[in-house]
Amino acid sequence: MSKFVCALTLTVASVVAGTSDIWKVPDNADDLVWNETQVSGGLGGKPGLKVRIGQRFVNLVHNNLIEYGAAYINYGYQFPTEGQFSWNVFPVSFDMKYKNLSHDPIRFDLTKFHFDFAHSAVDGSPILFAEIPMIKNFGCDFDYELALFGGLITDNGKIRFEERDIKALTTLHLAATDRGHIYPQIEKLVIGLGNSSLTEHKNFVKEYIYKTTFNLLKHILVNAINTFGKSIYNPVLPEYFRRFLNGQVYNFSYSLDQLSETGFFNIDYALIVDPLIHNNVLDLEFLMDIGA
Repeated sequence: MSKFVCALTLTVASVVAGTSDIWKVPDNADDLVWNETQVSGGLGGKPGLKVRIGQRFVNLVHNNLIEYGAAYINYGYQFPTEGQFSWNVFPVSFDMKYKNLSHDPIRFDLTKFHFDFAHSAVDGSPILFAEIPMIKNFGCDFDYELALFGGLITDNGKIRFEERDIKALTTLHLAATDRGHIYPQIEKLVIGLGNSSLTEHKNFVKEYIYKTTFNLLKHILVNAINTFGKSIYNPVLPEYFRRFLNGQVYNFSYSLDQLSETGFFNIDYALIVDPLIHNNVLDLEFLMDIGA
């Protein structure tokens, strides 16, 4: 944790001190005009704040993630030690309760992480390309109670589960609603759940059955997401991001202890146009409003 904070502090200090070139004006600055004609999406009108994010800044974040990201994510993290999981999709139906869960540290391979401002090779449209190597290796042990087909078949025991090389590739574009809320829309989505191993500690017959069933369900899930994920997720992403960003309203308080006074404020940052990707940069134009 301390290493991560130290790295973040040094990064910010280098930017403020001007020792980093991530904010350097590119040679083709005359071509990097702000979009003043776009009318699709957003509130319209004149911006109160313009933000330009360059590819070099994203690469800087990427390099710090490689160095400190895995240690930061694993610091003090603990999965719930008990819970329940259900699957009710024909032809398989089961409910599983687990308890006494213990897990290994989560290992990430962030060297393959990419988040690039690019253009589609198909039609040249601006896109975000993201490659996310989510988990390199993860393992856990737990006790389970299993009920198949509504309780017709029951079982219990202890399982060791391991998953390796989980990753996702996606291309998407960014848009804004008529209220100025940002949201992504997926152009292409490919996930891979890598290699799995499942060990039943007491019975190799049950281990074979469970492992075969799990691999079948994983294959169905991966193919369903890769085939239908775009159609499933795109309609719900605007509302999801609106809730995740709290409607793009930041609430905070400020106190003057000398006067024993406290004020409550909010900052509303709504987009006036769709985000624009060009020349390896991302342009965001906001209408800012501060209220109390």
